[in-house]
Amino acid sequence: MKPSKVMYKRIQNMLPKSYSGHIKKMMVYSGLKINYQEWIGFFFLYSIGLAFTIGFVLYVVYYSYMISLIAAAATFILMHLLSELLLSLSAYSRTQFIELVLPEFLSLLASNIKSGLTIDQAFLMSIRDEFGGFKDDISEASKDTLMGKSFGEAMLSMNSKMNSRLFYKTTNLIVEGINSGGNLSSLLDNVVEDLREMQLLQREIKAGVTMYALILIISTCIGAPALFGVALYEIETLQSFVSVIPSGSANIYTETNLGVNPNPVDINMLLIIVIISLVINNVFGSLMIGLLQSEKAKAGVRYIPIFISISMAVFFGINFLVKLFFPIF
Repeated sequence: MKPSKVMYKRIQNMLPKSYSGHIKKMMVYSGLKINYQEWIGFFFLYSIGLAFTIGFVLYVVYYSYMISLIAAAATFILMHLLSELLLSLSAYSRTQFIELVLPEFLSLLASNIKSGLTIDQAFLMSIRDEFGGFKDDISEASKDTLMGKSFGEAMLSMNSKMNSRLFYKTTNLIVEGINSGGNLSSLLDNVVEDLREMQLLQREIKAGVTMYALILIISTCIGAPALFGVALYEIETLQSFVSVIPSGSANIYTETNLGVNPNPVDINMLLIIVIISLVINNVFGSLMIGLLQSEKAKAGVRYIPIFISISMAVFFGINFLVKLFFPIF
């Protein structure tokens, strides 16, 4: 065994078993073939190294132990959150794909059973390359039937590898139908018909909320950044205007309640506030779109970097164009 793998295993053994078990389960749901001990050990060492590097750089720049420690701790936590996010998105994508191809798989399985094939042969003949990683689960279920397991047991054994309520309910329904004495091929045909009707209904629901999602995208990625860009230009213009007014005149403006504040405004601080506001706005906007499209907020996590990039480009672009056509004197 390689020294790195031994080190990763030792690190994993030092961590809480609940955390290791959670990561292992998420990797099974994701269909990843990487050893969970190597995944945990790699991210743990990488997060420590990155946290130490960032903390050291900030200490050299600011000479502050507090800033250095806070940045290092935040980096360490963010790296572990990144690991959780990657596994969660991978598991979600796999679940969505399996639920999409499940009717086709069950339809092939029913056709093979009708043609007179045994259960294990029907499983093998139902494997298709377009099923992606799901074909590995089908192959394992086929091996289970060859080892003497019933069709119901083979289907139920697949539940532990899926993070899908639809797959769980479908397999349980099939097993209950078999235990009640129903014909397997007819039962599978009925399940396939119901699944396809449900998928059609989901498409209609998505089409119905597309307009709401489009409005949310426009307001999040274009509307808010454009308004922030113009507002920042106006503040810079007012500050430049006040700075050229003589001190006596500035007092006159203040005394006549015209709302002009002679005190300077920190534009850099305002810029930081605007960027933070846009990031928060885009994060929640992405989660809302995921909620509208698939009833799961985490489905919108993949849109966060795209939305943030677009909104930043719009904000800085609008601010630049306004300054270009209306230069600040």
